[in-house]
Amino acid sequence: TSQPEPSSVVSQIIRDSRTASSPICDPDLPQVEQPKRSLSSAKWGELKGQKIAEIVNSTYDAVVTWRRNLFLVPTGAIGQQFIEEVTKTVNYFTSSSALEEVALTMLMIMPALLLQKPSKKSKTKEHKVYLEKRLQWWVKGDIDLLVRECEAIQDRLVKSKVSKDHSEKVFVRLMLLGKVSAALRWIGSQATSVLYTH
Repeated sequence: TSQPEPSSVVSQIIRDSRTASSPICDPDLPQVEQPKRSLSSAKWGELKGQKIAEIVNSTYDAVVTWRRNLFLVPTGAIGQQFIEEVTKTVNYFTSSSALEEVALTMLMIMPALLLQKPSKKSKTKEHKVYLEKRLQWWVKGDIDLLVRECEAIQDRLVKSKVSKDHSEKVFVRLMLLGKVSAALRWIGSQATSVLYTH
């Protein structure tokens, strides 16, 4: 069974929630509007009030600059917990809760924070361990911990790409200068370096 893409999971939950929360229109019945609750009364784990909006918005500003590096939503209990948390966050928006004004932004940062691959070659078993830990941080409102972990991963991705680009440029430069032997030695040394650092 193929695993669902993170974006498709979130989109489907939003569509289902909108359908479920749509009122049945009866012209003979007065429509009752749910009163909106202020963010000042909101709680998210240890976070309260306006602090929630500050952290959610600053996290969004960081997340949109990151490289795409997500694993698929795992199957099993931990994958179901992720889907339930996404559903709960959608409900913050559809039920006029105190978190309504930040709920959509919360949804946008969830995949990047919770489904960030710990390494390029990480496996599903490892993804489940990371997702379980990150869900605990998310529920507690420990967003700073999530951001720090994911930023460390992003830093490694950037350094890895810079290193690869540099190696390719050195090889091309040596070849253009006609130094074929030196170029081949350079590639060989880079391969050996990769072998001993993984």
